[in-house]
Amino acid sequence: MRHRSGLFLQDVGGSEVGGAGGGAPQLVIWGTDVDVNRCKERFKRFLERYIDPSVEQDEKFDGMDVDEPIYLQRLEEVLLTYFLTRLLIYLLTYFTAATD
Repeated sequence: MRHRSGLFLQDVGGSEVGGAGGGAPQLVIWGTDVDVNRCKERFKRFLERYIDPSVEQDEKFDGMDVDEPIYLQRLEEVLLTYFLTRLLIYLLTYFTAATD
């Protein structure tokens, strides 16, 4: 068993790594049988597929398509906002330095 931040490896058969059983090791949360990789895959699938056609009006945002996954749209919006903010900072810094 290897501990790291509450995680340890165990083989699929349920015994600790190095013990009996020849299954592939899986990363689980210490003290549980929660498979970290399975949780990551399920969360990724949720983000990629979750659609809520009954979104309330106050939850909608500009350009939102209720027939497309909500969280992917939000992530695109956040990335675009981040990119535009960084570009604006760069341009302001460049032009401020150029005029001094």
